[in-house]
Amino acid sequence: MAEARRAATVMASISAIETDWGPSIAHYAIPLDQPHLYRWIPGDTTTANSETVLSYSGGTVGRWHRVRVQQLGANLTNADATLYASGKRWRILPAATLTANHVATLSTTGAAAGDELTITRLDVTANTYAVVNGGAGAGTLITMPVSVRYFADFYFDGTNWRLMRAGQMA
Repeated sequence: MAEARRAATVMASISAIETDWGPSIAHYAIPLDQPHLYRWIPGDTTTANSETVLSYSGGTVGRWHRVRVQQLGANLTNADATLYASGKRWRILPAATLTANHVATLSTTGAAAGDELTITRLDVTANTYAVVNGGAGAGTLITMPVSVRYFADFYFDGTNWRLMRAGQMA
């Protein structure tokens, strides 16, 4: 059965959300002390951090997750980089940027299950751009092909980053 659509509940603060009972169905809330939308995920047990994942004081088991907006961050440069889900989560490697092979590490710091990151490579030089998992499983998720425009989307499962989809761009 599909979720009913309803307006988000406005709460006085994050503290008020955390001391309230967890609802029995998916729901949204906006605390007045933070300009963010939170979604209740029934059954979720992600570790709460009072910022991106909020706990509750009783009721249905679940967690409040901050709804993150896919925003364009600063362009990637001709250097290795560490990317965080808590920042702007869409990054572009501009054309003619790379003069050597480089690596982007997807950090688990501040990441919550369900977070996504996107990297778009417009650079068509003969240098590689690898993306590695900064989680416990480590390892290279993808090495973007040289001499083509390419994109890759990544998903955080609560422990590790996973390659969700990737492909060549026209």
